[in-house]
Amino acid sequence: MAVTGKDRYGRTIGGVLLSDGTNVNHELVKDGWCCWHQKYAPGDTVLEGLETDTLEAKKGLWADPQPVPPWEWRKKEVAVESSKTSIFCCTLLTLPMS
Repeated sequence: MAVTGKDRYGRTIGGVLLSDGTNVNHELVKDGWCCWHQKYAPGDTVLEGLETDTLEAKKGLWADPQPVPPWEWRKKEVAVESSKTSIFCCTLLTLPMS
């Protein structure tokens, strides 16, 4: 893992590279299994392009007819009183690797 920093909660932020050079962050965005969070990787044209292609192809999470990015879903959930069912969502923060 190539650590690029910490988020406001002290969690490690970075990129994951495999020994064969595969960028796991890019692969997850390309396959639609995580979102490019512009707040944490502003101006990353590679991630932007991968997510644009994935959105257009309706792959992974974007196959849903009305997809909701995790940060928008969380905002809605904060406003809703807790129910008997607890649902949570994870986001892979993808950042450019230095």
